[in-house]
Amino acid sequence: MKLLSETIMIIVTLSFVRLFNLDNRQRIDSISEIVVHLLYNSGYATVHFDLNSVYHPCMESVSDILSLYDGPVIINAGNYNKGDSVIMILDWNMVISMTYDHLEEVGMLVLIVHRDDATQLSPSIPTKLLNSMISKIAIFTIAYPSNPEATDVHITIFDRIKTRNCKLIKTDVQSLNQSSVTELIATNTLGRHSSKNFNGCSVDVGIVLLAPFTVLHQVPDAAEYSGLEVDLLRVLASYFNFSIQLTPPQNGMQWGELRKYGSTGLMGMLQEGNVDFAIGSIGRSLARNTMLKAGVGNFYDHGIFAVPPGIPYGPMVKLTMPASSNAWIFIIATFIVFSLLFSIDVSKQNFRIKLDKQNASFIYAWSVLFGGAMHNSSKVVFKRYVLIGWLSATLVLRNAYQAILFNNLRRGIEFEPILSLEDIDKAGLYYYMYNITQRFFVRNPHILKRSVIVKDDVSLQGILDDIADSKLKAAFPLPRSNVAFFNKQRLFRSKVHISQYIIETYEVAIHYPIGSPLTELFDEVVLRVRAGGLHEYWMRQFQGPRLDRSIELKKLSLHSLLGVFMIYGIFCGCCCICFAAEMIVGKIVKLL
Repeated sequence: MKLLSETIMIIVTLSFVRLFNLDNRQRIDSISEIVVHLLYNSGYATVHFDLNSVYHPCMESVSDILSLYDGPVIINAGNYNKGDSVIMILDWNMVISMTYDHLEEVGMLVLIVHRDDATQLSPSIPTKLLNSMISKIAIFTIAYPSNPEATDVHITIFDRIKTRNCKLIKTDVQSLNQSSVTELIATNTLGRHSSKNFNGCSVDVGIVLLAPFTVLHQVPDAAEYSGLEVDLLRVLASYFNFSIQLTPPQNGMQWGELRKYGSTGLMGMLQEGNVDFAIGSIGRSLARNTMLKAGVGNFYDHGIFAVPPGIPYGPMVKLTMPASSNAWIFIIATFIVFSLLFSIDVSKQNFRIKLDKQNASFIYAWSVLFGGAMHNSSKVVFKRYVLIGWLSATLVLRNAYQAILFNNLRRGIEFEPILSLEDIDKAGLYYYMYNITQRFFVRNPHILKRSVIVKDDVSLQGILDDIADSKLKAAFPLPRSNVAFFNKQRLFRSKVHISQYIIETYEVAIHYPIGSPLTELFDEVVLRVRAGGLHEYWMRQFQGPRLDRSIELKKLSLHSLLGVFMIYGIFCGCCCICFAAEMIVGKIVKLL
């Protein structure tokens, strides 16, 4: 099956000598100027000169083109890359006899053709060129009759755009004088696509789902699509007047694998020419730019990891959260100091320390330290002031601690955030990803070793739901806008968090089969949409912000205070052990 094909043939017919009485040098200069203009206007960077069959009367034009063209030039390479342009200088008999199979992937073929018969200056286009897959062909036909002053160069424009269901043909034959040639070059219209109306015919578009780029809304007996790329597609359809037929891959496949032969999923649909082009958050890559044809980037994003809310805090950690580590160190040091104050006495006369046992015991000091009532007032004035001040301070601290703890538990602060790759490893998360995502981590084998490949038919929505609810311990690489769109739909429910680690800048583009004529047509409109800021408006519509207007307070349960019960259980166990030990020791003493 032939893929998308386009042939834009330009047979240049410029009556130089008869109209302007130009000499041979001026004629060659004009031809060279038009050829270089065609190269620049078509955007083909690398130019190949095939001089194996060069016809000497036109040889001077080669040096002129080389001097005027600033891009890379290769002479007699024999191997051509997709999108290159090739210039050949032949006579008309060679044009008819030669084959063009080896040039099917070039972007433009320029033929400077010599004819001796001036009576057939505008020849019919050879069938081999009409049937070729070359996207652009420019034929300069130069007639050298017996009278040198009657030498002519003519131009005829033939445009053809062919897709799976559409075929647009437009022929424009015109006789140009020097002023019209100058005008064409100045207005940048020479060699451009002239057919922009598809007359309502259907264009087949492959699609996979990845919000917010492509979103599926299920309605009775139908499937409605929306999203950033779908809106862009509708702009293209309106501008070029075609209808859209969206076709997802069969058997639940998504992007699939791109190979030189036998690709699967959406990549296989493009490679085999089953669709005219495809959308669905298809990022540009070297392999795709080689085996497919990528348009200009239409949306840009960052690839990040979608992660669970965080590492769950343990029961004991929840109790220590209201104060920082330094604050707890200060409390412990203060407790030790004030316990010593309860255990020693200072003489009023000479401030000597007496290590005699005082009425205030260690347990009593613990109680007062944490805001308990002081039943036995100290007899020493210094101690009284210290204890009263400490009592006031600890009452405030205790209430503040309880308030912060209560607030944390009510707000559901139960997780330590996962921000870096180290946090992901610390949390014991695995790197879940689709097969095509592995290409981002070729230089990071640590991630690939911990990766889990997800089948194409597994629902991404289900994976994100499990990650948000902490049912799946996974870090999933996605565009940042996809996570923002997902969280926007989960009002008053747990959200998927994102890491601060950026995988790479993500460039989304429409992709086409090799040889598609639509790339050049669509890229111009896509660039205009970007320049106008319309894609930014769509981004705001699809990914937020839609914020929760209120915070759903979490109902406190016994599980929320599990750490308190653990401490209480430890103390009860110690008391039981001490009580049992006292009973046993007492009986042993009596027996002795």
